[in-house]
Amino acid sequence: MSETRRYKKRLSLKFTVGFLILGFFVIASGCVVGYVKYTDVIEKMYNDEAYHIAYTVRESLDGDWIEGAAADIRAADDDELSQVSRQIQEDGEYQRIRSLLDMVREQMGANYIYIADQTDGRGKVISTLTYLVDADNPDDDMEPFQPGDKSPMNESFLEDSRYIYETGSRSDNYFYSHSDFGYNTSAIVPVENSAGEIVAIIGVELAMKTLEAARTEYVIYVILLGALLTAIVITAFLVYLRRAVIRPIQLVTEEADAFVHNETEVSERLLQISTGDEIEQMAGSVRQMEIDINRYISELTAVTAERERIGAELNIAAKIQTDMLPSIFPPFPEREEFDLYASMTPAKEVGGDFYDFFMIDEDRLAMVIADVSGKGVPAALFMVISKTLLKNYAQSGLSAREVLETVNDKLCENNHADMFVTAWIGILRISTGEMDCANAGHEYPVIRRGNGEYGLLKDKHGFVLAGMENIRQHGYEICLEPGDSLFLYTDGVPEAMGPGEELFGTARMLEALNMAAEESPRETLAVVKKEIEQFTEDCPQFDDITMMCFHYKGAKDSAEKDICASITLPAADESIPRVTELAEEKMQAAGVPRKVQMQMDIAIDELFSNIAHYAYPQETGEATVDIDIDGERRVVELTFRDRGIPYNPLAKEAPDVTGSAEEREIGGVGIFIVKQSMDEMFYEYRDGQNILRIRKKFETCTEK
Repeated sequence: MSETRRYKKRLSLKFTVGFLILGFFVIASGCVVGYVKYTDVIEKMYNDEAYHIAYTVRESLDGDWIEGAAADIRAADDDELSQVSRQIQEDGEYQRIRSLLDMVREQMGANYIYIADQTDGRGKVISTLTYLVDADNPDDDMEPFQPGDKSPMNESFLEDSRYIYETGSRSDNYFYSHSDFGYNTSAIVPVENSAGEIVAIIGVELAMKTLEAARTEYVIYVILLGALLTAIVITAFLVYLRRAVIRPIQLVTEEADAFVHNETEVSERLLQISTGDEIEQMAGSVRQMEIDINRYISELTAVTAERERIGAELNIAAKIQTDMLPSIFPPFPEREEFDLYASMTPAKEVGGDFYDFFMIDEDRLAMVIADVSGKGVPAALFMVISKTLLKNYAQSGLSAREVLETVNDKLCENNHADMFVTAWIGILRISTGEMDCANAGHEYPVIRRGNGEYGLLKDKHGFVLAGMENIRQHGYEICLEPGDSLFLYTDGVPEAMGPGEELFGTARMLEALNMAAEESPRETLAVVKKEIEQFTEDCPQFDDITMMCFHYKGAKDSAEKDICASITLPAADESIPRVTELAEEKMQAAGVPRKVQMQMDIAIDELFSNIAHYAYPQETGEATVDIDIDGERRVVELTFRDRGIPYNPLAKEAPDVTGSAEEREIGGVGIFIVKQSMDEMFYEYRDGQNILRIRKKFETCTEK
């Protein structure tokens, strides 16, 4: 046997044994590490999904109703419990919550979703669950728990559940269980009443059957694939050893010596090497490197030009987005009743935050602030759609709640990217200070009353826009008085990150606002922005920062005006709209609340219609309506006069409204309704005239 063949056998054996050991180690390590990591990641993903479902359900719950249901169950003894349970199930709110749980469980793939009380009634957490609402799972043989049913809680979850009840925060632990019901992950989320007190928990369980099957499949796949790849590599390498290793070693040595002693001939030596091994590969790589360097320089020039082009296009997109937002301040210089300023600083060239404000009519101002999920161009495009829809539907005359509900349904159409929007909208009646508001998952607004301090207005949130169709939003009212200020913002303000990943936070935001409490809206935003910049130092901005500040000065002496008007028209139904229009105009000018305006409109319709139908049975006559508004006393007075036949509508006996519509006598209901809504009513027949006078006291928005 030659020396070369002897080396060949030794090297082949060494490489074969070495690759077998290495292959086994790699396969074993990959299986173990991959198994553990894969299991951990999937378990956490399932648990996070369970919490996502739980939080989604919580946003649509009435904590006060749940608290009441739990209290009723605790107060009932064993004999009363069945009856109390049936009463709860017949309640419309229970049926709504039950339908919500069933829908969410079906659409989001949960095994179980339930709401339960875990206290003894005195705030102490116990190991027994008292069920309030339980979703039905048609895939199992178990009937859903009824209100009042009890069940022991998993002992492994008890400590974490107690932590949730005491703190109101999610536990750091991930809940997993192996039982007769399979391999599940659980989420426990507290339910709070309107006072922020924890009154119950939401429990969600997700089955992880997919994980168990996937792990087994993963192990088998890795073992087989690893063994196959190891066998192929070893075989190929042995063939390579036989053909191209032993003999080319000598040629490599010679070529290396020649390379060392003939540096000037590097290029020629490299081209002459054709050993088919690592030496030839290295020579080819060096030559290719020289070629690649030249190509890289050329490509780098082209890439730089392309980046400049993209940057220019993004700058144009940013300008377009900026131009879509109101940027002229003051926006309504002719309106002295308020002052307004807003700003938006995107985290990228273009962002998903936006603000808007616009006049709906001469007496109504709409304000909107919103945050689209995500960043960059996709968020900016979704922002354009959302902004347009919000403005269009607000200008159509819908309430704030109706605007959000309508826009939500529109955004859900063809939302293939699964984006969503948090939004707050307020529609201010400038003359009275009444603001109709609604919040779709957005940050709490901040309000300052007069000369006081800024503080959070913890309004009731609805679900985000574009998250789910047919979602009911929660409308509410803010009463602004002269001197009040309103601050609106996106989460980029409290979540601005400083050194050490510390957040700016709500407390610092309020401190900054109170530093500028006496400043104009423009100066207020400047102070807040400066404080954010000082806090973040040179840390990168990760989220859009959008702010709006509104200062209400109040309608000029609207509540102190004394307004009088009179109109005489034919006593016919066709005259009613003209009378109503005049009355609304005068009441609006005097700052009369919208509710009182509506009550007077009903009275006009009923009383003028009564004159038109009964005052002149044989001829056509006229009727006069006098409008007197005492701004100081806060009284609206309407006087109806006609020269028809004498008739006192107040003398008519009140109708029986307790019976059915078929049994009640026809007539008298309209006058009865007017009597109930007015503070005073007087009738007299004088100088050949029927004279009917009605009075209604009112309060301004801030006096309520």
